[in-house]
Amino acid sequence: MFLVDLGLDFSTPTGIAVSIIGFVALITFCSSFQVKNRRLLIILQTISFTCFGVQYLLTGAYTGLILEAVCIGRNILFYFKGNNKFLNSIFVPIIFGVSAIVIGICTFDGWPSLLPAFATVVQSFALYAKKEEHSRLLFLVGSPMWLVYNIFSNLLFPVITECINMVSIIISVIRFYIKAKKEAK
Repeated sequence: MFLVDLGLDFSTPTGIAVSIIGFVALITFCSSFQVKNRRLLIILQTISFTCFGVQYLLTGAYTGLILEAVCIGRNILFYFKGNNKFLNSIFVPIIFGVSAIVIGICTFDGWPSLLPAFATVVQSFALYAKKEEHSRLLFLVGSPMWLVYNIFSNLLFPVITECINMVSIIISVIRFYIKAKKEAK
């Protein structure tokens, strides 16, 4: 019964779809932090956010669905950061942060439903950060918030994704930044 409660219900077509989509989201999101190229990271995360959005839709986790849509829009804009003066301004993460808070309030369904809104705020600033190291660390701050929301939404693959994601971010920080600093000395 525990696995059914966490989104692994293979007895219905919807349950199978939720599980497959969740698995694809897990693979793409966790692999995103193992690439050094910022644009590829954004592409992989956008694919993952799309999968998670569909999963949230199919399971009725509407706060997650709407915030994933915000994250997709945010990622598309940040993909082009550097090519446009406005996209390089602090106003972009502020706009997405305010949008996330408003969505969290409008879709309020208990305190766990506010956590992905706060995570979206933090992770909007993560994509704005100039240094990849700071970006990854800010994503690490947002992950536990999504983790708790996904636990309360009874979704196994998003829970697993956030757990692996936190480890993946820590590994990438060690690989790309801490190890590189030691080798430079």
